[in-house]
Amino acid sequence: PRMDARYVKDHLAFQWVCETGLVENIRSVVSQFKHKRHLFPLKLCMLGPPASGKTLIARQLATYYKIHHITVEEVITKQIDILKNLAARTRGTDDTDDENGNETRAEKSKDLLETLGENFASNSGRYDDNYIIEFLKLTLGSKPCQNQGYILDGYPKTFKQARELFGHFGVSQLQDSSEGQYLDLQSNIIPGYIFLLESTEDFLRNRIISLPQILIEGTHNTEEGFFRRFTDYQNLNSSDITVINYFDEMEIDVVKFDITRDFNAMLDDIIQRMTNILGKPTNYGPTEQELLLIQQQEAHLYSITALMRRESYLTREMEDTSNKCTKDAVWAAQTKEISLQRQQFLHCQSMPLRNYLIKFVMPLLTKGLVNISKMTPDDPIDFLAEFLFKNNPCVT
Repeated sequence: PRMDARYVKDHLAFQWVCETGLVENIRSVVSQFKHKRHLFPLKLCMLGPPASGKTLIARQLATYYKIHHITVEEVITKQIDILKNLAARTRGTDDTDDENGNETRAEKSKDLLETLGENFASNSGRYDDNYIIEFLKLTLGSKPCQNQGYILDGYPKTFKQARELFGHFGVSQLQDSSEGQYLDLQSNIIPGYIFLLESTEDFLRNRIISLPQILIEGTHNTEEGFFRRFTDYQNLNSSDITVINYFDEMEIDVVKFDITRDFNAMLDDIIQRMTNILGKPTNYGPTEQELLLIQQQEAHLYSITALMRRESYLTREMEDTSNKCTKDAVWAAQTKEISLQRQQFLHCQSMPLRNYLIKFVMPLLTKGLVNISKMTPDDPIDFLAEFLFKNNPCVT
C-alpha cells in the first residue's frame, strides 16, 4: 500500500530542502551544483590602448579557460540578428494569444531596428552607449556567460560606461549614514578581474608599422587610424575620472602589465603572468560533441603519425640500402685497385730475376730438355743434371 503524500507532509517531520519541487528551486540546485564542483564562472575585463594586444590575449585566455570572448562588435551584430529574426517571424500557431504575442514582439523588434538604424546613421556609423550597454547586459547576463564566464574585450572605456553597465556606488537614501552603499549594482555580471595593458605611443606605432600589409588592410590598424584611436584613448584617460577609478571605487583590483617588456610577438610572458594570477582552469569539462571531436582529432593525428613513421622507416631503409650499395661498390673498386697495384709491384720486383734466368739458365736448360725429349732416358733427372754439368760454360 502507498502512503498518501498529504499525510506525509502533514504528519511526518521532514526537514525539506526543496519542498516546492525541483522546478521552482532550480536556481538553488544549480548554485549548489556549481559550488560543490567548484564550477565558478571566471569574469574578466581586458583594457588598454589600441594595438596593445588586448584581443590577442583575450582570445588565448578564452580558449585556455573555456570562457566566452565578448567584443562590442560581435555583441551588436548578434543582437541585431536576433531582432531581425523576431521582426521577420510570422504567426506560427493557431492560438490567438500566441498570435497576438508574436505580432507584438515582431512590431517592437521592427520599431527598435528602425530606431537603431536612425541612430547609426546620425552618429557617423556608431550606436549610442545606451544601446550598446543594454546589448552587453543581455549578453553578460545570459546563461553561457553566467555559468562559464566571459572576458570583455576593450569595454568599458569611460567611467560613465562602466557605471551604467555594472552599476554605481553612492550613498543610500534609506539610511542616515555616510557609509557608501552599492546602488543598482549588477553583481551577476560585474567582472572579478581587471587587466590593464600599458605601453608608450612610440612602441605601439612601431608595432603597427611592423605588421604585414595583409593584416592591416580593411582594419583600423593603419598609422592614421592608430593615431586617431590612441588620441581618443589618451583623452579619455587623462581626466580625473577614468574607468580605472570606477573599479577602484568598486574595490576591484586592477592588475597592470607593461607590454614593452615582453619581446615576444604573441605576448607569451604576459599571458603566463595572467594565468598565474587566475590559476588553473576550473570550468566545465568538454561536451559529448567536443569529446567526439577530440577523439577524432587524436585518431587522425595517430594515423598521420603512423604514416609519417612508416614513410620515415621506408626512407631510412632505402637510404641504408643505397649507402650499402655505394660502400660495396667503393670497396670493390678499392680492392681491384689494390690488387692491380700489387701485381704491378710484383711484376716490377720480378724483372731482374727473370732477366737473369733468361740470360744464364734458360738457354742451357732448354737444350737439356730438348735432349731429354729426344733421348727419353730412364732417369731424366740424372740425365739432365749430367747434361747441365757437362755443358756448363762456367766449368772448364
